[in-house]
Amino acid sequence: MNGRRLRGKGQYPIVFRTAFGHVPLASPRFYRCRCHPADSRTFSPLAELFTEHTAPELLYLESRWASLISFGMTTALLKDVLPVAGTTNPETIRCHLHKVAARQDADLGASEPGLSEDGPAADQASPIAREAVIVGIDGGYLQNWHDKKRNFEVIVGKSMAEDCDDRYFGLVRSQDAEPKRRLCAVLRRQGLPADQPVTVLIDGGDSVCALVSDLPAGSEHHLDWFRAT
Repeated sequence: MNGRRLRGKGQYPIVFRTAFGHVPLASPRFYRCRCHPADSRTFSPLAELFTEHTAPELLYLESRWASLISFGMTTALLKDVLPVAGTTNPETIRCHLHKVAARQDADLGASEPGLSEDGPAADQASPIAREAVIVGIDGGYLQNWHDKKRNFEVIVGKSMAEDCDDRYFGLVRSQDAEPKRRLCAVLRRQGLPADQPVTVLIDGGDSVCALVSDLPAGSEHHLDWFRAT
């Protein structure tokens, strides 16, 4: 049956969301040829081509803003500055942000070596002075949003390195399977070598101390001024 035209089964609309508005597309559906058996009797070439219905530029804005402010405020801000009022809502932005976070988690790898165990690559720069890299980390407890009874611990931090852009990170200690690797990734994205010693300012909490327990040789830990006083 190769070479014969496929029998159509109508079409249905697909909305491709961009930063400049929504683009409606008519997605035709066809019956599969009997010589290509599959689980479904029909298929849509356009749906297979557009596996994601949101343009990368819009997804970037959603993810960046939603990581800094609430989903509701992100929705309102997007609607104020872009023509995206049709299908933009807090639930959509939440789902998109979680997908981006899942992809970033996958990039960290499955194992969790110590921060000082990654050997430096041959093309990496030599470590700079420890005093030139300062990492501040603090932890705190927030109330569970759903049942209002349980608390969970959040750890946030900032890495400041000489002649490098500042980097921020945050995690829920009880839910994050790769906390040390996440901190390691922050330092690597600043262009620092794997054996770079750092100066760490911490709050003295057990979870925070465990997070930075095996930094490269030469690193120093200091209790922040608020805790010390």
